[in-house]
Amino acid sequence: MNWKKYVVSVVAFLLVVSMIGASGVSQTLSAADADGAALLEQHCASCHGLGRTTNARKTPAGWEATVIDMANRIANRDDLEDITEADQAILIEYLAVNHGLATVTVTLADMGLEFGAIENWQASLYAGAVAGEETSGRFTDWITVTEDAVVFSLPVHVREGGEAPWDDYAYVRIRREGEDVYPTFDMVSDPFTLGESDYAVHFGIDSEYKSEPSGTLVLPWAEITVSLEDWGGEFGTPDQWETSLYTGTVPGDETGGRFTDWVAADDGSVVFQLSHEDAPWGEEIYIRVRPVDRVDDYPQFDLVGRPFTLEQGYNVETKITWQRTAVDGALYDVELSAPVSEAKGAPETTVTYTLTLSNTGAEGEWFDVTVCCDVWETEVVPESVWLAAGESETITVTVEIPDAGTLKSDGVCDTITITALGRVGRASDSVDLKTCGTIIQSIFLPLVMRSAN
Repeated sequence: MNWKKYVVSVVAFLLVVSMIGASGVSQTLSAADADGAALLEQHCASCHGLGRTTNARKTPAGWEATVIDMANRIANRDDLEDITEADQAILIEYLAVNHGLATVTVTLADMGLEFGAIENWQASLYAGAVAGEETSGRFTDWITVTEDAVVFSLPVHVREGGEAPWDDYAYVRIRREGEDVYPTFDMVSDPFTLGESDYAVHFGIDSEYKSEPSGTLVLPWAEITVSLEDWGGEFGTPDQWETSLYTGTVPGDETGGRFTDWVAADDGSVVFQLSHEDAPWGEEIYIRVRPVDRVDDYPQFDLVGRPFTLEQGYNVETKITWQRTAVDGALYDVELSAPVSEAKGAPETTVTYTLTLSNTGAEGEWFDVTVCCDVWETEVVPESVWLAAGESETITVTVEIPDAGTLKSDGVCDTITITALGRVGRASDSVDLKTCGTIIQSIFLPLVMRSAN
């Protein structure tokens, strides 16, 4: 019998914990954070470099003592503006939250999957890391995602009665927020040793499939194999699970349209053999996976994969992969530099910047290069690049200066931010590029002729 073969990776969870340097976590500042950052620039940079402050790690009490001491020193100088008590309070809160003993940034990437997509979720931090007790040992409150991330600052976010496990195992627990929502999940990351550093925990969902035709014979038959692979350790590992096949693919109705029984995994996989005329041939189908015991088993999950077309004579292999890898972010770092960061040009011309992207870490890494806040047409080449440790790559940025009329109406300058971000270590660096258009103004002077008489 000849088969046309589909290899389908339906859902992939990436749980990556990385410890990264203070400059390695890219966060979006809230309005309050922006006020604190502005005050830090205004007052601290007047006496010393900002790195002296931002590279330090202190408790809230430690930052309070530092800010008060700084305010007293500035008060004795006539050439510097005093720090008011209100501004001192803003600075203390900003430094305690953003430069505490440790921060843990949790992100969840859905990879653009619309069917069965994830919306609201929340995270918390736990201590202990005992298999079978993954829901015990919580030492922070649950925090709901805002601006695509949950950020814990320690010890600020240690809840009343809790205690951070310094120099011991900690882990992140993440779950879907809300009742009667789909998909649902409740899972944990691999444990990591909590120290005075910044950590990033990344969860991701991916789904893909590909076909490999191997013949022309078409029979009313299909075999669909579902497997689950956990690349992590024994902690928080899915054990007994079951799966079924669905048709319909209507967002919001992912649990309707089941046309097989639930089948429990045997030796890590489930095989469906479809050989009857009533199967939904030619229609889009999908796989739903959940634990056998939906109350006591951990982790909890109820998820669907990307739809694919069921056709006679196709062999479909569906694999769910959970990656739970802890990496030391100190091994990951990046530097993005621009010898020239400002340039001018005539209307309707192109300005080219040459940047250097360097992997200054100890491990190879994929870096994504993005542009933000551009008004004029901008292109970055390449947009992603793999660099081994110590390697560098040239990044070319071109900016198209608009015509003179647009310059007069919209402004003569455009400032953009180019950011390089590592996919695993999450180390990042940015540069600002300012491009200005030059408009030549014509000045007409009167011509004075002198009579010969």
